[in-house]
Amino acid sequence: MEFRRSDIINILSKALDVDINVLSQIGDDEDIGQYGLESIRGIQAMVLLEDEFDIELIDEDLLFENINTINKIKKTFEKYI
Repeated sequence: MEFRRSDIINILSKALDVDINVLSQIGDDEDIGQYGLESIRGIQAMVLLEDEFDIELIDEDLLFENINTINKIKKTFEKYI
């Protein structure tokens, strides 16, 4: 299974209510907390990503420091395949 950047960006855009063009411009290692990932919308984003990729993350992997960049999201989800 491949975790494409475009899929992650698309889901984050919807869940965080941030323009997809804005999120598309961020670097893969840029902190996306400023876009609402630290809020309840961040939880919604992770739920949508879990649904999209048919993976259920354990609580420890849902810590902000594990999912605050595109690369960290990819790495966290890759542990489950």
